Amino acid sequence: MTQYSDPDMVAHLKQYQIALHDLAKADPALAGKILVAPSITNRAIFSTFSDLAPYTERGNIHSYPGPYIPTNGLSSWLAASAQMVGPTAPAWATETGYHNGVLTNNANDVSAIAAGKYMPRLLMEYFRAGVEKTFIYELVNDNVDPTNSEAENNLGLLNTDFTYKPAGTSVKNLISLLKDPGTPVAPSSLDYTITGGNSNLHTVLLHKRDGTFWLALWQDVSVFDKDLNLDLVNPDVPVTINFATEFLSAATYLPDNSTLATGLYGRSAQLNLNVPDQVMLVQITPVPEPSGMLAVAAVSFLLARRRRRTI
Repeated sequence: MTQYSDPDMVAHLKQYQIALHDLAKADPALAGKILVAPSITNRAIFSTFSDLAPYTERGNIHSYPGPYIPTNGLSSWLAASAQMVGPTAPAWATETGYHNGVLTNNANDVSAIAAGKYMPRLLMEYFRAGVEKTFIYELVNDNVDPTNSEAENNLGLLNTDFTYKPAGTSVKNLISLLKDPGTPVAPSSLDYTITGGNSNLHTVLLHKRDGTFWLALWQDVSVFDKDLNLDLVNPDVPVTINFATEFLSAATYLPDNSTLATGLYGRSAQLNLNVPDQVMLVQITPVPEPSGMLAVAAVSFLLARRRRRTI
């Protein structure tokens, strides 16, 4: 592999990627696998590799937001990726995450509490922006580092003793609530409108194979003041969600805290919610469509009633 210290890094990396492409596509066991672009951490030189577009199928970004909101720098990373692989190739974020030591005395640190709020938002923001796969760096802290002398030691979702940090808990809960294993199915649409909120209100709509919809809402605001090393408290934003047709039931969840529902709602066509600065999930269960036999029976019943009236 080439290194930035290599004076011919660009030429060598291009040679490597082309050779990798040709070898992989000639191997029946690998030909159908997705070939990801090289990992370049300097966005300014992505365009130098634009001639590699025929030899890559996905962009590759290491888009760390620093001590800021998850969207920080993301658009510039995606623009840089498009310069290498073309505008139609999706990007993979093969590294991203937050430094979150017990002490917040490094340049890119946020508090553990802030990272707990940011990580689910990051996953949602990346999905919302079209990032096809996002890989969090990293699962467990590298080393015990009570004085936070090295920020690289504190990127984990878990501590070195495998206890959960807030970020680990929130990501685990998010996965538990949204997982939907099985053969992929085509998602359906949900007709709704949101009133209230402001320009910081972001949403993502998901659909599970059991027919339920999951609407994620959050505020794209800072939850940490790096200058003061201080967690920020943002007021909830009230919103109203109006649905074109009634839903059967709904439930709200705050995965940062637990997988238990925070609110339960009966049949209605409207929800009034207060959206926090963390991800809120709304599970929406539609009114079931009549099955084939039930629909036939209902039509037959209506026809029979009409005949009786005619008689």
